[in-house]
Amino acid sequence: MRFVKAMVIASLVATGGFAYAADLPVLNKAQALSPTPLYVWNNIWIGGFLGAAVDTGGINIADSSGTSLLNGLGSAPAGFLGGFDIGANFQIIPRWVVGVYAEQGFAGIHNGGGSNIAVNIDVTHSTNYIGAAGGRLGFLITDSTLLYGKGGIAWGGTKATFDAATLSQAISETSTGWQAGFGIEHRLSWAPNWSVGLEYDHVRLGEKPVTLTVDTVPVATATNQFRFEEFRLFGRYLF
Repeated sequence: MRFVKAMVIASLVATGGFAYAADLPVLNKAQALSPTPLYVWNNIWIGGFLGAAVDTGGINIADSSGTSLLNGLGSAPAGFLGGFDIGANFQIIPRWVVGVYAEQGFAGIHNGGGSNIAVNIDVTHSTNYIGAAGGRLGFLITDSTLLYGKGGIAWGGTKATFDAATLSQAISETSTGWQAGFGIEHRLSWAPNWSVGLEYDHVRLGEKPVTLTVDTVPVATATNQFRFEEFRLFGRYLF
């Protein structure tokens, strides 16, 4: 009788153990190699940034036949850049994050009162705002640190002047183009809804040709190039 009782108890224990094991979640190979990050990156965010930018474009001069006369006139204007941005993140798979963004920066990028590059020739470049909107793609190198690239359309307030003894031209308008860059964003462990980071962007706002005339006769074309290298620090709040 004791032997029978022992067999029954052993059978019940074994059956319960198998049932418990069947209820346990099974981790596949992909889950083991790519665990879900501790932070959730599905969110809307707003933020601000502060940094500097350099306009590496210039003014190229060609005669009426298209022959180049002077290239890269003027110094590289530099100045501050600050503004705000807004966007959304979508964590499509555990360690990949896609998103959209829009930003507006206010700038003081100029080369002072002008740049005398030759006798009787003076050129200036200045920009007072730069904005952009587009998409982002990022990879979580740690649960709290996102490495990302970005790109989209851009716009900016561009101004340029060219003055010589008998020739002059000026342009002041909103120019459009494109932006591309990359950055790193880190969520603070003591304030997980806040993140800080660094970013670099390259912006091109196109080329603006203006015809130079003497007594209404076209004699040359001045092509203004607006190309920016931006370096910024940012802070963001993630909802």
